[in-house]
Amino acid sequence: MKFFKQLVLLIWKNLLLKRNRKWAAVFEIIIPLFGTYLVATWKHSDEISEIQNAVLYQPVSVYLELPSIDRFLFVPNTTLAKTIVSETVKRLASHMTSSAPALQGMNDESELQDYAVTTDRREWAAVMFTNLGQNTTLPQHVAFSLSSPHWTAFPFPFKRALILPILESPEDDLSLSRSHLALQSLLTETLISMWSGKNVSFELTTNNMPYPSRWGGRGRGGRIWGNTLRMPELLVVSFILSVVQATKDVVVEKENKIKESMKLMGMLPSAYWASWFVSFSACVAIVTLVCAAFMCTTIVAPVPFLDHVDSVYCVFLLCFAAALVSYGIMMSVFFTR
Repeated sequence: MKFFKQLVLLIWKNLLLKRNRKWAAVFEIIIPLFGTYLVATWKHSDEISEIQNAVLYQPVSVYLELPSIDRFLFVPNTTLAKTIVSETVKRLASHMTSSAPALQGMNDESELQDYAVTTDRREWAAVMFTNLGQNTTLPQHVAFSLSSPHWTAFPFPFKRALILPILESPEDDLSLSRSHLALQSLLTETLISMWSGKNVSFELTTNNMPYPSRWGGRGRGGRIWGNTLRMPELLVVSFILSVVQATKDVVVEKENKIKESMKLMGMLPSAYWASWFVSFSACVAIVTLVCAAFMCTTIVAPVPFLDHVDSVYCVFLLCFAAALVSYGIMMSVFFTR
């Protein structure tokens, strides 16, 4: 009970102090709201149109872009392993425009690793059968590890945060240019054929997930793309005054020895810090709720900035506000004036 009585009294004291600094409180409210208003209006400053048709991609064969492979390594160096790889290379050659790769057996994994260290990985592929051993007949279960030619140069920087599809077509998929899917498919065909005694082949294709309908503007999304990248920066700048003010209020009490005086009167440290957290959080929470209303409704724009995620965005802003308040209180610990 002592804690809660002190907490209520300290919160009342903090609210009285904030009431004496009216202009600071006004700017703490106006600046975040103005930033939110800018974000919401910038979205509609461009020629916005609804792209109703989803982006659909056509299936693409995994054998479309096979790189030149000079050498195909295999482990272990046994007759059975060589037979499997030889049949796989024959199938591979039917899909390649260049000559078929040469075969080279390795005794164990360490020998393969030594070879990989001294050789350009763009020129060879390798397969290691982990349970063949010295068998002369194909076992019922075959496990293998596959290494496809490795390319370190990417055609574009891969970003997951973009709101628009970055692959114009499935041919841009890096897994195709590395031929890993093709080699895996051909090895599987070979093993199935050897098990069944029949020539088995199948067509394997890949397809990008369709991109849903969306709002767009001029070019690849107009200013929507830029607003998406600008919004986090503006959000941080909008609430920076709240962090400064929270730090300042606590430091002023330390500088004027008010905190020490209250400690001598029996104030609990937990009640002191909890009161500041509740006081700052209550003020910032009100602002964040209004910001969420701007973003998720049509108050300032004909179309909501965010659609169907009202509660998620509201919870995100509340968590962001709690983090800001905690950061401001933490910074106050390092200053005495």
